[in-house]
Amino acid sequence: MGLMRGRAPIRRTMEYLKQGKLFLKPNLKIMLSNVIPNHPASSGLQEFIFWHLPQLQYKNQEVQFLTFRCISPAPYIQFINMHGESIAMDCYGQNKEDVYEKFFKTFCYTDLDLITKIRDQQMYGSDLKNNRPENFGPKFRRNCICLVDGQVPCPAFETLPKELRGKYTPLNTRNKWRKIEEALLQKGQETEV
Repeated sequence: MGLMRGRAPIRRTMEYLKQGKLFLKPNLKIMLSNVIPNHPASSGLQEFIFWHLPQLQYKNQEVQFLTFRCISPAPYIQFINMHGESIAMDCYGQNKEDVYEKFFKTFCYTDLDLITKIRDQQMYGSDLKNNRPENFGPKFRRNCICLVDGQVPCPAFETLPKELRGKYTPLNTRNKWRKIEEALLQKGQETEV
Protein backbone atom coordinates (compact mmCIF):
# COMPACT_ATOMS: atom_id res chain seq x y z
CA MET A 1 0.00 0.00 0.00
CA GLY A 2 1.28 3.43 -0.94
CA LEU A 3 -0.03 5.14 2.19
CA MET A 4 1.85 2.83 4.54
CA ARG A 5 5.23 4.34 3.77
CA GLY A 6 7.14 7.08 5.47
CA ARG A 7 7.31 8.20 9.07
CA ALA A 8 4.44 6.91 11.26
CA PRO A 9 2.05 5.77 8.52
CA ILE A 10 -0.65 5.09 11.13
CA ARG A 11 -1.46 8.84 11.01
CA ARG A 12 -2.96 8.40 7.53
CA THR A 13 -5.48 5.70 8.44
CA MET A 14 -9.18 6.43 8.92
CA GLU A 15 -9.29 4.66 12.28
CA TYR A 16 -6.60 6.97 13.65
CA LEU A 17 -8.26 10.10 12.27
CA LYS A 18 -11.65 9.17 13.73
CA GLN A 19 -10.17 8.63 17.20
CA GLY A 20 -9.42 12.33 17.62
CA LYS A 21 -11.21 14.00 20.53
CA LEU A 22 -10.23 17.57 19.73
CA PHE A 23 -13.42 19.39 18.65
CA LEU A 24 -12.70 23.09 18.40
CA LYS A 25 -15.14 25.74 19.56
CA PRO A 26 -17.27 26.96 16.63
CA ASN A 27 -16.11 30.59 16.68
CA LEU A 28 -12.45 29.63 16.02
CA LYS A 29 -11.65 29.92 12.32
CA ILE A 30 -7.83 29.99 11.84
CA MET A 31 -5.10 28.15 13.75
CA LEU A 32 -1.53 29.40 13.42
CA SER A 33 1.38 27.52 14.94
CA ASN A 34 5.03 28.53 15.02
CA VAL A 35 7.63 25.77 15.31
CA ILE A 36 11.40 26.16 15.60
CA PRO A 37 12.95 23.08 13.95
CA ASN A 38 15.66 21.16 15.86
CA HIS A 39 15.22 23.26 19.00
CA PRO A 40 14.62 21.52 22.35
CA ALA A 41 12.14 24.18 23.54
CA SER A 42 9.92 23.46 20.53
CA SER A 43 10.03 19.65 20.58
CA GLY A 44 6.70 19.24 22.46
CA LEU A 45 4.83 21.42 19.97
CA GLN A 46 6.49 19.60 17.05
CA GLU A 47 5.30 16.24 18.39
CA PHE A 48 1.81 17.63 19.07
CA ILE A 49 1.56 18.87 15.49
CA PHE A 50 2.98 15.63 14.11
CA TRP A 51 0.52 13.39 15.98
CA HIS A 52 -2.61 15.51 16.51
CA LEU A 53 -2.80 17.96 13.59
CA PRO A 54 -4.20 15.32 11.15
CA GLN A 55 -6.95 14.47 13.65
CA LEU A 56 -7.66 18.17 14.18
CA GLN A 57 -7.98 18.73 10.45
CA TYR A 58 -10.25 15.70 10.04
CA LYS A 59 -12.61 16.63 12.90
CA ASN A 60 -12.67 20.41 12.23
CA GLN A 61 -12.91 20.82 8.48
CA GLU A 62 -14.19 24.39 8.58
CA VAL A 63 -11.02 25.66 10.33
CA GLN A 64 -7.90 26.71 8.44
CA PHE A 65 -4.62 25.33 9.86
CA LEU A 66 -1.29 27.02 9.17
CA THR A 67 2.11 25.90 10.46
CA PHE A 68 5.03 28.33 10.25
CA ARG A 69 8.70 27.83 10.96
CA CYS A 70 10.99 30.34 12.72
CA ILE A 71 8.64 33.32 12.67
CA SER A 72 9.39 34.17 16.29
CA PRO A 73 11.95 32.87 18.81
CA ALA A 74 9.24 31.13 20.89
CA PRO A 75 6.95 28.27 19.81
CA TYR A 76 3.25 29.08 20.13
CA ILE A 77 -0.25 28.26 18.93
CA GLN A 78 -2.51 31.14 18.00
CA PHE A 79 -6.19 31.10 17.09
CA ILE A 80 -8.10 33.81 15.26
CA ASN A 81 -11.85 33.79 15.84
CA MET A 82 -14.65 34.90 13.54
CA HIS A 83 -14.50 38.48 14.89
CA GLY A 84 -10.79 38.88 14.11
CA GLU A 85 -9.58 38.59 17.71
CA SER A 86 -6.59 36.39 18.42
CA ILE A 87 -5.87 34.03 21.32
CA ALA A 88 -2.34 32.72 21.81
CA MET A 89 -0.95 29.79 23.78
CA ASP A 90 2.75 29.69 24.67
CA CYS A 91 4.38 26.26 24.19
CA TYR A 92 7.96 27.07 25.15
CA GLY A 93 9.68 24.08 26.79
CA GLN A 94 6.52 21.97 27.18
CA ASN A 95 6.25 18.31 26.22
CA LYS A 96 3.54 16.85 23.98
CA GLU A 97 1.19 15.84 26.82
CA ASP A 98 1.30 19.29 28.42
CA VAL A 99 0.59 20.97 25.09
CA TYR A 100 -2.31 18.55 24.48
CA GLU A 101 -3.90 19.16 27.91
CA LYS A 102 -3.54 22.93 27.68
CA PHE A 103 -4.86 22.95 24.11
CA PHE A 104 -7.83 20.77 25.07
CA LYS A 105 -8.77 22.95 28.07
CA THR A 106 -8.38 26.22 26.19
CA PHE A 107 -9.77 25.67 22.68
CA CYS A 108 -11.91 22.50 22.67
CA TYR A 109 -15.30 21.18 23.73
CA THR A 110 -15.51 17.88 25.50
CA ASP A 111 -18.97 16.69 24.44
CA LEU A 112 -19.80 16.12 20.76
CA ASP A 113 -23.54 16.59 21.33
CA LEU A 114 -22.90 19.96 22.91
CA ILE A 115 -20.80 20.99 19.91
CA THR A 116 -23.45 20.06 17.34
CA LYS A 117 -26.18 21.73 19.39
CA ILE A 118 -24.24 24.99 19.68
CA ARG A 119 -23.32 25.03 15.98
CA ASP A 120 -26.93 24.36 14.98
CA GLN A 121 -28.18 27.09 17.29
CA GLN A 122 -25.72 29.56 15.80
CA MET A 123 -26.82 28.65 12.27
CA TYR A 124 -30.58 28.17 12.66
CA GLY A 125 -31.63 29.83 15.92
CA SER A 126 -33.46 28.28 18.84
CA ASP A 127 -36.21 26.54 16.81
CA LEU A 128 -34.02 23.92 15.11
CA LYS A 129 -36.77 21.67 13.82
CA ASN A 130 -38.73 24.28 11.89
CA ASN A 131 -35.96 26.64 10.78
CA ARG A 132 -33.75 24.15 8.99
CA PRO A 133 -34.22 24.75 5.24
CA GLU A 134 -33.80 21.11 4.21
CA ASN A 135 -36.85 19.95 6.23
CA PHE A 136 -40.27 20.04 4.60
CA GLY A 137 -43.41 18.00 4.92
CA PRO A 138 -46.58 17.86 7.04
CA LYS A 139 -44.68 18.05 10.37
CA PHE A 140 -42.56 21.07 9.48
CA ARG A 141 -43.09 24.73 8.70
CA ARG A 142 -43.00 24.16 4.93
CA ASN A 143 -45.42 21.60 3.60
CA CYS A 144 -43.86 21.39 0.12
CA ILE A 145 -40.52 22.28 -1.45
CA CYS A 146 -42.35 24.63 -3.81
CA LEU A 147 -42.84 27.07 -0.90
CA VAL A 148 -39.09 27.77 -0.77
CA ASP A 149 -38.08 30.89 -2.70
CA GLY A 150 -36.52 30.13 -6.06
CA GLN A 151 -38.22 26.75 -6.53
CA VAL A 152 -40.60 25.83 -9.35
CA PRO A 153 -44.25 26.32 -8.33
CA CYS A 154 -46.12 23.17 -7.36
CA PRO A 155 -48.01 21.69 -10.33
CA ALA A 156 -50.77 20.54 -7.96
CA PHE A 157 -51.86 24.12 -7.33
CA GLU A 158 -50.58 26.10 -10.31
CA THR A 159 -50.27 25.13 -13.96
CA LEU A 160 -46.67 25.21 -15.08
CA PRO A 161 -45.73 27.30 -18.10
CA LYS A 162 -45.28 25.29 -21.28
CA GLU A 163 -41.53 25.99 -21.33
CA LEU A 164 -41.09 24.18 -17.99
CA ARG A 165 -42.98 21.02 -18.92
CA GLY A 166 -40.02 19.37 -20.64
CA LYS A 167 -41.57 18.12 -23.86
CA TYR A 168 -42.72 21.47 -25.20
CA THR A 169 -40.60 23.42 -27.66
CA PRO A 170 -42.35 26.44 -29.08
CA LEU A 171 -42.77 26.70 -32.83
CA ASN A 172 -41.51 30.24 -32.80
CA THR A 173 -38.04 29.18 -31.69
CA ARG A 174 -37.95 26.37 -34.26
CA ASN A 175 -39.01 28.76 -37.02
CA LYS A 176 -36.53 31.37 -35.79
CA TRP A 177 -33.57 28.95 -36.09
CA ARG A 178 -34.77 27.71 -39.47
CA LYS A 179 -34.91 31.30 -40.76
CA ILE A 180 -31.39 31.96 -39.48
CA GLU A 181 -30.07 28.79 -41.14
CA GLU A 182 -31.77 29.67 -44.43
CA ALA A 183 -30.34 33.21 -44.30
CA LEU A 184 -26.84 31.82 -43.71
CA LEU A 185 -27.20 29.37 -46.59
CA GLN A 186 -28.36 32.14 -48.93
CA LYS A 187 -25.41 34.33 -47.95
CA GLY A 188 -23.06 31.42 -48.62
CA GLN A 189 -24.58 30.83 -52.07
CA GLU A 190 -24.39 34.53 -52.94
CA THR A 191 -20.70 34.71 -52.07
CA GLU A 192 -19.91 31.68 -54.29
CA VAL A 193 -21.45 33.29 -57.38
